[in-house]
Amino acid sequence: MGLMESAQLLGNFGEFVGAIAVVVTLGYLAVQIRQSRLVAQTTAIQGFFDSFGSVVEVELPFIQVMRKGYTLRWGELSKDEQVQLHMYWSNYLAKMHMGYRLHVRGVLDHPTYIGFEDFLLSALKTPGIRAWWAEHAPVFPPDFRERLDARLNDPDDRRPLMTEIHTMWSVD
Repeated sequence: MGLMESAQLLGNFGEFVGAIAVVVTLGYLAVQIRQSRLVAQTTAIQGFFDSFGSVVEVELPFIQVMRKGYTLRWGELSKDEQVQLHMYWSNYLAKMHMGYRLHVRGVLDHPTYIGFEDFLLSALKTPGIRAWWAEHAPVFPPDFRERLDARLNDPDDRRPLMTEIHTMWSVD
């Protein structure tokens, strides 16, 4: 075998090794991207669940306002009570909207999201909170608002009110 043939053989071998190195590198990068995406999704889901921690930190006076909000008509609440409930429900619905976005993007699985949404709908069906939603729903993006409204107005939906599920929320 002459020098030219040996050089050609080495060149071919080098191209072959280079091609294998490219394939291995692309495989490695694909694994890294997938793992990075999974970490980002897990972080987003954890953020969604963690965000509800601030929602449940309430004191007795607010609990009394919440009971009234579930049981009474919106107009029967004082302006101060309406403001308290508005702050709470705006915060809660913002968190639910974040969960909805994660769900739509396939990050938050359907059964988990629906559990949260069902809980929300049982509250939105109560007289005071329903009136609040009717007034403040336009603040939220149309697709989120339309989804909740469709489920709220579904004649086949027999979901009980929050006060029927958790009688502790009824006004004594």
